[in-house]
This record gives sequence, C-alpha cells and structure tokens, in this order.
Amino acid sequence: GGDASHEFMVPASNGEDFVIHCPDCSYAANQERAETGRKSSLPQPVTDAPAPTLVPTPDAGSIEQVSKLLKSSPQAFIKTLIYKADGKPVAVLLRGDHTANEGKIRRAAKATSVELADEATILQVTGAPVGFAGPIGIQCPCLIDHDVPAIRSAIIGANAKDAHLTGVIPGTHFPVTETFDLRNAEAEDPCPKCPATLKMVHGIEVGHVFKLGTKYSVSMNANYVDAQEVSHPIIMGCYGIGVTRVVASIVETCHDENGIIWPLNVAPCSVMLIPLNVTDPEVMKASERIYQELNDAGVDVLMDDRDQRPGFKFKDADLIGIPLRITIGGKGLAEGIAEVKWRGSAETHKPALASTTAFVREQLASRS
Repeated sequence: GGDASHEFMVPASNGEDFVIHCPDCSYAANQERAETGRKSSLPQPVTDAPAPTLVPTPDAGSIEQVSKLLKSSPQAFIKTLIYKADGKPVAVLLRGDHTANEGKIRRAAKATSVELADEATILQVTGAPVGFAGPIGIQCPCLIDHDVPAIRSAIIGANAKDAHLTGVIPGTHFPVTETFDLRNAEAEDPCPKCPATLKMVHGIEVGHVFKLGTKYSVSMNANYVDAQEVSHPIIMGCYGIGVTRVVASIVETCHDENGIIWPLNVAPCSVMLIPLNVTDPEVMKASERIYQELNDAGVDVLMDDRDQRPGFKFKDADLIGIPLRITIGGKGLAEGIAEVKWRGSAETHKPALASTTAFVREQLASRS
C-alpha cells in the first residue's frame, strides 16, 4: 500500500498492535507510523572538551551487558546500528533505550528498502564485530535520531573488538549536521501536532484503506478519458474489513466477568426468553405467546427451552450475552408479571404479563 494508508483500530487490552494517540487532539497512528514530535537543535562543538576515554568491555556487545559493566543506564548510550539502504551501508544512531523504526529509516535514507547489515558489512565499515560499532571513524554515512544530540558524555562503541568509548559529545567528537525521527514513538513523547504528550494503548486492526495510485492501472492499461479527451491512468485504492476481527474486538471491549455483553445493534439476537420450568404447561404457554408476539413484531428472540435448572440457564444467558432477558416462571405467573433485565444491568423490571411484549419493544426502541 505504500506510505498513503490508514488503519482502523479498536483499543483493546490484548490487541496485537500499539496505537499512539494524543488525548488533546485528533492525532493517532500505529507505532510503525507514529511520529515522536521530538525536535532537536544542532549541537555546537565544545572547544575545550577532553578526548573520549577508551574502556575495555570484554565480551560485552549489548547495551544491557555494557550498562551492567560500566554501571550506567541505557539512556547514556548512543547505539550505532548498521543497515543496508538499497544495498549500501548506512549507520543509524539512536539513544540506547530506543527502538529503531525501519520505515522511518527507509524514508530518511530516501531508499526503497532497508535491512540490517550482515556481519561482513559491519566488519567492513566499522573494523569490529557486531556489538562494538560507533560513529567515530565509521566508514559509511550516518543518520542521527533527534534524541542523540541531547546526550552529553555518551557511551558509544569504539569500532574495536571488546572496547567502548565514554565521555563522547555529539557534535564535538563526531559531526551532527542533521537529525531525523528514526525510532518508534513511545508514551510521553511530545505530540507532533500539539503541545500535549502522547499516550500508548493496545489495539486490534479491524480495517485498512490504502492508496495504490497508478501502479497497477498503468500495467493493466486501465485508463479514463477526461473532458478534453485526454487519456489518464485510473488512480486506484483498496480497502479491507476484517469481519472476524470486528467480532473479536466487540467481545474484547464489551464483556464482564460473566461473559459477553453484546451491543444491541450487533447482537445475534435482541432478546433471550427463559421459561424457568419447561414441564409447566402454563409457563410454556405464556412463554410461547410472548415469543410469537415478538417474532411477529420483527424482534429476534432466542428461547431457552432446555429442561435445566434456572441457575444453569441464567449463567448461560450471561455467557452468551444477548442484550435483553425475559424470565417467565410459575411465581411470576401467579402474580401476573414477567421479569425483564438488560444484560450488564442490576435492575430488573417487572411488567404485567399481558403487556410484556409492548414493554420489551419500548425498551428495545429506547436503545436503538
């Protein structure tokens, strides 16, 4: 779909994606596309800065290992990742606790594709094995993230096996002429559209639209003729709706400890009718009358006419989650009433048995 696309996400605690959004404005994006809103001024060289210190870091090639060895935090590191952008090596500089975003790296490098470099390429441009790369003396262009210039007295790889440099100042010990947004956005990053800070939630993708442009119409010779009778390729777009994902997202966001709570407009049935004693002819007669009246009125009704205990039926009704439940029992018949209850509500209504159908229709209409 290229870069022009929109996803439709439903916030859900167990969603497979992360959604970055601003609570104060309409900005929202998945983590792959979210901007950080971080900007940085280019650092001025420090004229009297001491040279970086070379420290041995034997067998410590990861941020975690070096942090433990040097008793420092990942935020004090500038990590150097070597990528291939359209086959050519490029170094990406990030703060140690941040995660590279390959889509942003591709756009910053003006490349069609990017991928992590192989060990041979890393050795070629750094002179060191994986885990010890740094920007000082590296033999390839560098892309620098916005957060890097703010790190003072940084720790970097020394481009030598089992060694790092400390006391490194960006803009002084290595050049910083331009910075980019190269990492995944995180909670509490500044919003790119307003002064607020971003929040992050899990989400389920339920739909996707994206612009195809003329990529396929040109190859298929799919054209249109304008008012001046000039032929142009059709600009195409595509969309997908994940029907099963929509159902899953509804269940994930509309439930309690007892089961599903279907919203009325998407519920498989509107009403669950429960005769408590199916061996009682009067209970079944009243239940079947209400069932038929509601069906005749166009209401979808599910009647639980199993010969089971009331508690068993109530538990299943809560589990299935049909929005409105009608209960018909011998005691209610003696009093001339039915019991009507919305799923998820503690309130029970007791309309007259003769007017139960009308009452239920009014309840459904009030929430339609």
